[in-house]
Amino acid sequence: ELAGVSPCRPSAPSGLGGRLFGRTFPTTLTLTARSVAAQWPGARRVDRMRGMAARVPCSVFVPQAGFDYPTLRERALLAESLGFSGVWTVDHMWARGAADVPFLDGWTVVSALAEATSRLRLGVLVTCNSYRNPGILAKIVATSDHISGGRIELGIGAGWMEEEYAAYGFPFPPVRTRLSQLEESLEIITRLFSRPR
Repeated sequence: ELAGVSPCRPSAPSGLGGRLFGRTFPTTLTLTARSVAAQWPGARRVDRMRGMAARVPCSVFVPQAGFDYPTLRERALLAESLGFSGVWTVDHMWARGAADVPFLDGWTVVSALAEATSRLRLGVLVTCNSYRNPGILAKIVATSDHISGGRIELGIGAGWMEEEYAAYGFPFPPVRTRLSQLEESLEIITRLFSRPR
């Protein structure tokens, strides 16, 4: 039991369990009205859940630090075979405190995994708004989504790792400015995804 949430049996082939990278993880969680009420006493719609259970998918976070693509691919395929619903990479240029460790680009890895897998939802947890023009980011996401057959998730944030900004020549404005830039990018990306050209 995890904080009032009971794990379900993995949807993996029998005998594989939910074991991944030497640890046991649930591949889905079952939320009941009782577990939700216990975890979040003020939760809305708990009465609608009475007598029902909701399955909540679980994903695997696979940071690319120190791994080559064949290893990341193998881990994603294992996660898929175990019944996990998704795999997430990170949007950093290096591992903090270990700049010399090999570190593949998150969106490039996602595109490659999109072709290598058949069911997993894929994405970058989370994309730094400052590192890409919003039009180019929308194109990267759309291309990855096309390769995957519609399995890409876009997570985007304002950015935080100041030393990475400096190392790659990106300005690091105050939080308020970065949040305004994020808002503008979200507007542009939303329009690109929802309106005809």
